[in-house]
Amino acid sequence: MSGQPWGRTAQIICPDSWTQANNVLREYVSVYIEPIDTRRYPGTNQLDLRIEKEFKFGRLGRLGLYADFVNILGDKMVSVGMQDVYRYAPSAPEVSEPNNRTLSSSYKLVTGVSGTRSVRLSVRYNF
Repeated sequence: MSGQPWGRTAQIICPDSWTQANNVLREYVSVYIEPIDTRRYPGTNQLDLRIEKEFKFGRLGRLGLYADFVNILGDKMVSVGMQDVYRYAPSAPEVSEPNNRTLSSSYKLVTGVSGTRSVRLSVRYNF
């Protein structure tokens, strides 16, 4: 699978002067700060397989045996925080001030690892 598209987001709070002039409540709003399809997460290669055998016992029912093999290729994925700006609070409309930005605490940090191969054996009885 190709990686899902994503775009950077940030929580923005409107300047005091603007909220007072427009008589609105001053609170943080989460917005996209770039188009959502600008970037893509890494792609994955995962293959799952199920082997199944069913035995019939006349009027007594059926017995099914299953083996599920998950992530046969052993694809591993490391999740790294890619959102750099967490919050932005400008002092006036249309003013860019780097000092009023709060960076995300997980930016460029490993936030998860996945990719375990596993086998699941199952038995099912139908009557």
